[in-house]
Amino acid sequence: MNTSVYQSLAASLGTVIQHGTPGCYAISAEGQRLLRRAQEAGIIRGDASFDDIICVVSAIAIAVEKEGAPVSRIAHLVDLLLYGMRVR
Repeated sequence: MNTSVYQSLAASLGTVIQHGTPGCYAISAEGQRLLRRAQEAGIIRGDASFDDIICVVSAIAIAVEKEGAPVSRIAHLVDLLLYGMRVR
C-alpha cells in the first residue's frame, strides 16, 4: 500500500468522526464499549481511556502522513502503541 491510501483513509475517517456528528457519537460509543470489554478481559490497562487511544492514534496518523511512512514504519508505530516500549 502506498501512503496516499492511508491519507485518503485518514481524511475519510476525519470527515465521519468530526466532533459532534452522529458518526462521532457512534464511533465513540462503540470504541468505549470495545475498550471496556478489553479492560474487563485484562488485555488493556484499566487507566487507558478512549480519548487516550484517539490521541495516540491521531499522533501516529499525523506522523505517517507527514513522513510518507512505509508499511513497516506504520506497523512499528502501532506495535509501540499496543505493546509499549518495554523489551519483551
